[in-house]
Amino acid sequence: MDRRIHYNTTMRFDFNTMQLIFYCEALDIGTGTSDNSGKRESRQGAAEHAIEHLLKRLRENGDFEKLKHLLTEVRVEDDSRTDTYNRLARHVAESGLTFRAEVPKDGNCMFHAVSDQLFRTEGRRISHGELRKQVVDFLRQNPHNANGDHLSDFVPDQNWESYLDTMSHDGTWGDHIVLQAMADMFGHDVSIVSSVEAENYVTILTPSTGTVGRREPPLLLGHYAENHYASLGSAGS
Repeated sequence: MDRRIHYNTTMRFDFNTMQLIFYCEALDIGTGTSDNSGKRESRQGAAEHAIEHLLKRLRENGDFEKLKHLLTEVRVEDDSRTDTYNRLARHVAESGLTFRAEVPKDGNCMFHAVSDQLFRTEGRRISHGELRKQVVDFLRQNPHNANGDHLSDFVPDQNWESYLDTMSHDGTWGDHIVLQAMADMFGHDVSIVSSVEAENYVTILTPSTGTVGRREPPLLLGHYAENHYASLGSAGS
């Protein structure tokens, strides 16, 4: 018997899906989600499904203490996310920059943001999917960094081919290896304004070739620490 609870598509949430599932497991409450087709639900859709199913189970079981605990934890998480957003917005403004178009939260945010930056700096139009493919191909052909170290040394728990295979899949989050590869591929510095609570919140990646063939201006990214990338532009433009 299919016990899935179909969520109301008019509901709107912005919670972290995996965090919700963690709460459910910690409270010993199943989410009722399954993925037999091998296809991912959207993060927002999965969050809506998890919330609706969870609240229904809590009401049916009379687990009001668990419900109170869950809502308290989610509220703390939501407050933390708001603080992160506000801090990044402040850092971006202090850097003389502004946010460009909204970047989708679909696991491809780094690729979306860099794609927008290539259009901003070069007028180049490239989809996030094509950009991902080009980066993986580049890494396959260039598996060493500027010091001659094999990049597999910086990949925990995976061999190099397995890492490249994972990174080739739509929705896989980009990492520092991918970002450096894009700086090398396109010859731009990559300036990353972060939401971290630190005095030095800007990181600049430079192409491994140094100044040879370097292009201006730099690619400008915002980073909600450990979560999401944004595309930035000059505040005066």
